[in-house]
Amino acid sequence: MKGPPEPARPVSEAAWLAAALFLALALRALFFSALTGYDEYAYSRIACDIADGSFRFRDVSGYYGFRYLVTFPSALFHKLSGRTPYAAAAWPLLCSLGNIVLAFLLGRELFGRRAGILAAFFQAFLPISVIYGTMLYPDEILVFWTGLSALFFLKGSKIPGHWGGAGLFALSGLFAGLGWHTRLNSAVMLLVYGAWILRSGPRQAHLALAGGFLAALLPDWAASAALTGDPFFSLRSQLAKLAADFKVAPRGHSIYLRGLLGLDLYGLALFGFYFYFSAAAAAAAAYRKELGKLWLPLSWFAVTLAYLEFGPSSLSPYQPVHKELRFLSMVFFPVLLTAAWYISGFKTARAAALATAFLLLTSVGASWKMSA
Repeated sequence: MKGPPEPARPVSEAAWLAAALFLALALRALFFSALTGYDEYAYSRIACDIADGSFRFRDVSGYYGFRYLVTFPSALFHKLSGRTPYAAAAWPLLCSLGNIVLAFLLGRELFGRRAGILAAFFQAFLPISVIYGTMLYPDEILVFWTGLSALFFLKGSKIPGHWGGAGLFALSGLFAGLGWHTRLNSAVMLLVYGAWILRSGPRQAHLALAGGFLAALLPDWAASAALTGDPFFSLRSQLAKLAADFKVAPRGHSIYLRGLLGLDLYGLALFGFYFYFSAAAAAAAAYRKELGKLWLPLSWFAVTLAYLEFGPSSLSPYQPVHKELRFLSMVFFPVLLTAAWYISGFKTARAAALATAFLLLTSVGASWKMSA
């Protein structure tokens, strides 16, 4: 006599993650961008100079040559495979795929397995990540360092004791500091951690954050002092270029809101409908009196967005941050995480599948529009 059928084994996390990475790779190949504008050529040229041994620190101005973690890893790929668009795209592509893994790990860390899997697929299909995932820009690279930093901070926060998790906090600060060498505004993560620390309560281990961040900056200061006599040579040069950029093309403060809400069609092509689901998650959590569950990602979003809206791109003279919609890549980990939490909590599998399919399919359409 036959026994009852065995229940189907759930698909493993590794299989889901592999599927998300495979689809992400296919999308990035389909919408391959590589070298399409001035900035990409500037970074690629510097990377080629590094690969050829003709890069001269003293001759660098602006910020292109000082974004070391854009140019130096790219130089390695140029060294290995020559001056090709594929060499230029390799480093941002690796970071873009890494961001999918980070979305999964962050989602699982905060909300559990289902939310982590959904977050991985959302990151894989996110239009701005698809387009900039093969373009030699800082955006996907910066998201990788700040996401890695946030993951280590969250893990360190779970270890009790005055000095518990100090090593993880030091790594968190180090990765945020490495993001500084991609674009200076990675330092906003220190403000995010400040908000998280105020909620959980400060302890001595948090001092390791500053130590890790400074450890990432010291080699640049030492090189600048040795080669130019000014330890802050690279910082001054970058701030001067940022101030000049703002004067050339200032953007109004409403641009980020228009982009997130899709009122600006360019913004809709970059971000899809993910922000709407994130906003619905916040509204649902508030209605259920569960906002505490979303406090970490919501504060991450709020602090970063506030910096991008009102923070300085230069201090003397004070200039607001230069407004570019692609800068919002920095706030999309928390957006995707809250959207994933919301959809993973739907009462029926059908409703969750329909919402997920809507987001993923419209993301492909948005990526096609952005690519065109």
